Amino acid sequence: MKQTLINLHKVERMCILTFKNALRLHEDSIILYKEKRYPSAYAISILALEEIGKYQILADFLWHIYVDGRGAKRNETDEIKSLLTIYDHKHKQKIFAREISYHSPKFPASFSRDIQNDRLDILKQNSIYVGLSKTKKEIDIKGKIISPMNISQKQARKRITTINDYFLYLAALILSDGYSMDFDEIEQLLDRNSIIKFQNLWPQMTPSIGKRFNKIIDQFDNKFR
Repeated sequence: MKQTLINLHKVERMCILTFKNALRLHEDSIILYKEKRYPSAYAISILALEEIGKYQILADFLWHIYVDGRGAKRNETDEIKSLLTIYDHKHKQKIFAREISYHSPKFPASFSRDIQNDRLDILKQNSIYVGLSKTKKEIDIKGKIISPMNISQKQARKRITTINDYFLYLAALILSDGYSMDFDEIEQLLDRNSIIKFQNLWPQMTPSIGKRFNKIIDQFDNKFR
């Protein structure tokens, strides 16, 4: 039976919507933080992070098809296997970590370690649910009760800053013509006004990314003085 390949226009649309959703989730996490709902702010910030990772997976999927083509040996099953990774939370977190590390090699290595050892995903779950910890899929009945209320303001602030860093730095790169997105619709979301918006919403930046960001903005502004 002849197999039909995945509709690429649908994947393109999903890619754009995923990025927009990441922006929405990020803004929601800031709103929750300002209302002192730190556990929820933390959880939503991780969802935003994962949506950024999903966007990159979809964009890479499309790029390889457009560059390599759809040869005779390529079929729907192969493409579905590739797209299934968008449902792997740890993989999406790793892709985000790869992106943020690419833009800032000095970004704290502890972030990648937290993803690798599942700590980030565990904290995401702990910021939502009450329960007991598990060891090798066994419940630790003697352990402490896990409560979302244990997620601190500092933890939420740190994760939100990571996401805001990504959007600010990406917008600065696009503004300076040092980077381009695969879709004009996304680039239009990351203009000069968006930089002002993100800075007003969340003034904090990770120092290593802040230095690079300020350097790009200063160079851009000098062109128009």
